[in-house]
Amino acid sequence: MRLQDIRRTTIGLAARPNVWDVAALILVIGAMVLIVYGGEQTTVPLSELERAPVTLDPANLPLYALRTVLRMLLAIVCSTVFTFIYA
Repeated sequence: MRLQDIRRTTIGLAARPNVWDVAALILVIGAMVLIVYGGEQTTVPLSELERAPVTLDPANLPLYALRTVLRMLLAIVCSTVFTFIYA
């Protein structure tokens, strides 16, 4: 029985993306799109609120949740920066 060198085929298989790489790429791109879209929606001036008041329509609730989460993350980042600068 002869020993075979299987390193070449193993290295070639490891370099190719698999299903989990594609799923992770889709999730990362989706998160980046959500952050950019939420950031644009967060910086809307308050005069817009007079034209389009807050509604409790279930279709609007995910957007409101996204805005709230992004504002909370911004507050945590600002708090952490202040802590390291002041303390």
